[in-house]
Amino acid sequence: MELVEVALPTRLVVGPTRTFPLHHSHTSLTRGLEPGEELVIVDADGEYHAAAVTDIAFTLDDTVYVLQTGVRLPEELAIARLESADGVRRGDVDGVVDLIGEMLRRSRRTEET
Repeated sequence: MELVEVALPTRLVVGPTRTFPLHHSHTSLTRGLEPGEELVIVDADGEYHAAAVTDIAFTLDDTVYVLQTGVRLPEELAIARLESADGVRRGDVDGVVDLIGEMLRRSRRTEET
């Protein structure tokens, strides 16, 4: 699992779909990301968020990843996800945090319609 820094606060770059583009050239990644890959992002405010690569596009001189953000992660949980040997989330806490985040997103979508 990779840690990716984004230049702006997450609240400014994500819309209702919680997705945003990330140019590979604006990261310190040493390798390309894959569709479906899960990440931890840290924004300009120092907040950690779960994220996943939902799409990839290519320009003449860059790769653009479309990231979908998940729940905000406490620093301890973000570090635990990054330190897991194979990048797989472990334990009940991770599952509960992700489930709560998904439930909140769904309830917001329902309220907006």
